Amino acid sequence: LDGYAELLENLAPEQLREVVGHASDTVRAVAAEHDGTVLSIDDSCATVVFGVPVSQEDDASRAVAAALAATERVRELLGGVEGAVSLTLRTGLATGGMFTRLEESGEYSVAGDPARSAARLADQAAADHVLIAPETARLVRHHYETEAAQPLTLPGAADAGEPRHVSRRCDASGRWALSRD
Repeated sequence: LDGYAELLENLAPEQLREVVGHASDTVRAVAAEHDGTVLSIDDSCATVVFGVPVSQEDDASRAVAAALAATERVRELLGGVEGAVSLTLRTGLATGGMFTRLEESGEYSVAGDPARSAARLADQAAADHVLIAPETARLVRHHYETEAAQPLTLPGAADAGEPRHVSRRCDASGRWALSRD
């Protein structure tokens, strides 16, 4: 969540709680709509995973769809808040095997290279952009248009290569037709 420090300086405490609460609720709702699992969420960061507890073939596509939807909805949050500054998301997505554990609290914890890579990608993403690891880009290439981003060294051999910015969802039939020529 980019812009939290500015919100802290410019909003009254009750306005801040309301805006951050709405942003958190938005991320939770979008994750649920796309079958994601919210691992943690605080004032400036959310961690959502797909494929936990059960992985599905389209986990990467649903993660990208959720990231784009959350970015759009959070951008709209501050339209009517007086004195508010920009609130944006910077999202990083990475794909791969991770260690998952169901805690006694009933919540999941994860560890592995994809979690570290996603955090690094989020740090490097521009405001309101979704930056994805190379393996994620490969998995969603028929569903989303992407553009090359600055090279990064990411944890794990599976994500060697150039990260990609997600541009937009594409027409799968058009992409297939283009790829056959």
